[in-house]
Amino acid sequence: MSLAQSETKAPLQYRVSFRQAETHRVEIEVTVPTENQSTLELMMPVWTPGSYLVREYARHVETISVSDGISNAPLSLEKTSKNRWKLSCPGTTEIVCRYTLYCREMGVRTNWVERDYAFLTGAATFITRADALDRPHIVRLDALPQWPQIATSLSIEGNNPWVRAARNFDELVDSPILLGNIDIQSFQAGGVK
Repeated sequence: MSLAQSETKAPLQYRVSFRQAETHRVEIEVTVPTENQSTLELMMPVWTPGSYLVREYARHVETISVSDGISNAPLSLEKTSKNRWKLSCPGTTEIVCRYTLYCREMGVRTNWVERDYAFLTGAATFITRADALDRPHIVRLDALPQWPQIATSLSIEGNNPWVRAARNFDELVDSPILLGNIDIQSFQAGGVK
């Protein structure tokens, strides 16, 4: 049984595209269940695990839009603070949020994307539903053909190494993702690989 199937709450599902890698951009689409709530608040963290300063990750969101997940009808989105957005979604069962991130700040708490590889840190990458941090979060990575490997601590969802799962948002932001033509070495310590 997959992680998503084992949880009782519907997961948030991300699709990350690297079509604009040469211009240091990623396109992200997240499908968010609404449970028929009439309004939702989306948020991006202002923190990173292990780095205890307030960060401005939402400044890298270049475009953002929201639509009904079934009819694809556009929904109104209002930015309410530097890292939060509110939307009205009466009568919907899910919404789809699409956004583009600029990723050209190299560091352990920021994103870097280019033609040769990508490094994503969860807090600087993933917008989530503000009241859904305890839900599963599933991430599908549409890697470029020249990126044959992935390194992350996120669990493989199903049998596809390009689909990863986190039990909750904290696990997602605590699991950096490296994609590219990388040399992966393994070792044993204390009998554990």
